[in-house]
Amino acid sequence: MFVFNEAGIRLDLEVWDTAGQERYRSLTRAYLRSPDVAIVVYDVTSEASLAEAKDYFEEIATERLPWETVFILVANKMDLYRSFEDAYNLREGRKYAEEREAIFLEASANNGKGVYELFDIAAREVVRLHFHQAAISSRLSDSSLRINTDLETPAASGTSWS
Repeated sequence: MFVFNEAGIRLDLEVWDTAGQERYRSLTRAYLRSPDVAIVVYDVTSEASLAEAKDYFEEIATERLPWETVFILVANKMDLYRSFEDAYNLREGRKYAEEREAIFLEASANNGKGVYELFDIAAREVVRLHFHQAAISSRLSDSSLRINTDLETPAASGTSWS
């Protein structure tokens, strides 16, 4: 569990990791109905992994709209990034995320680089998403209410793992 606690907002992120395994595909569909954030991770050294990640993204996109869910595509195994093929997979992942208006991040689960940042960004975007949805709802009933959704803060934050 990842805990985000900043500016009076506490958010506990529950992470369901299916590791892309087919046996969890039906379980994944059940959770696609209401995620605040969808993080799809692919192996930057594998073109097949990127293709599978794209399939997952498309499946999630059929269930959720972009303004209902934060979409994040993560190029993992950056510690193994070495070849022309890896560079191609990285570029294609970034391009795909841009086309889908998703956040694109690079990480390495092996050395931890980018992992904390991934969950920190996910938490911030979920908070921003909910503030945005609240602002839209309130504008329908009271046009005088304004919610500041700029959550940029200094580097020191109240996020933690538990």
